[in-house]
Amino acid sequence: MDNTNEQLLKRRSVLKGCLTRLDNGLTPEFLQTASAQMLKLKEERAQEIFHEYMELLSQIEDDDDDDPTKMEDRYFHCMDVLRVKQQQLSTLLKSDSSNRGISAPVKLPNINIPDFNGNYLEYKQFIELFTALVDKNETILDIQKFMYLRSFLKGEAYDLIKNIPVQGSSYAEALTLLKDRYDNSHKIVHEHISKILDISPIGRSNVTSLRNFISEAKQHVAALKNLKEPVDHWDSILVCILTRKLDQFTSRAYCLDRDVSIKPTFSDFIMYLEARALAFENSDNGRATTSGCPPPRRSQGEFKVANVASKEEKQCLFCIVAAPA
Repeated sequence: MDNTNEQLLKRRSVLKGCLTRLDNGLTPEFLQTASAQMLKLKEERAQEIFHEYMELLSQIEDDDDDDPTKMEDRYFHCMDVLRVKQQQLSTLLKSDSSNRGISAPVKLPNINIPDFNGNYLEYKQFIELFTALVDKNETILDIQKFMYLRSFLKGEAYDLIKNIPVQGSSYAEALTLLKDRYDNSHKIVHEHISKILDISPIGRSNVTSLRNFISEAKQHVAALKNLKEPVDHWDSILVCILTRKLDQFTSRAYCLDRDVSIKPTFSDFIMYLEARALAFENSDNGRATTSGCPPPRRSQGEFKVANVASKEEKQCLFCIVAAPA
């Protein structure tokens, strides 16, 4: 038997002794005075010992432990005692809260973890949800966490870890590979800036086009701010980029309405577009003409028209007045 196997056997003996002492310590006297926090710590310690013990079993060669079920029975006994006691304390706490007029917490719906396919902009959201719902769940073995992780990865992200052996020790390695590949702040910032530059220009000014434009711009600017980028100093650049994507009528109206003596800010620019979208929404159910002109007021009939080239060619007087000479 090599030294490595001997060390594993010694470690297994230590773990069995630790769990035995923990189980023997759960006396009625201890349980009578133990706090909820102490019970939780004992439970976590039992889980750590048993999980390490189970991993050692798969690594030990010529195992001479002829009755591993004893360790399982001791572990399950510990968990049963600890959780029953915690449930009793929880019931007492709820009863006390009810007596004081405090309602019990509402059961919230389950949170679903979205699949991750390698999109840099979605990595932070994915890994934070996965960490909160799976990684920090100490009742799940590492090999189970690894299988959960594989099930949520698609495309390029899955290809990154698909050849890692399916075993408990692979879990930490897989998380490291994903972090090294996708937790790239420079790349994420670059992607958000590219999205701002690539926002589709507004062809027709109406409620839908304006609200989509506003939502996309605010989303990427907020993400850049969360990434500690100095977006508060980018007002002139952002307004310049976004103004060029407006339809001609909206861009001209913005230039006419704003105070030219004050430096334009991204916040003021967005507020102007939101007010304009609201005006469209309140006017004729949000419909706008293809040129962006206000819709006709039905109570007064159609707008008066001017003959520009012939009697058949008609234009909105508002457009004629607003158009440059």
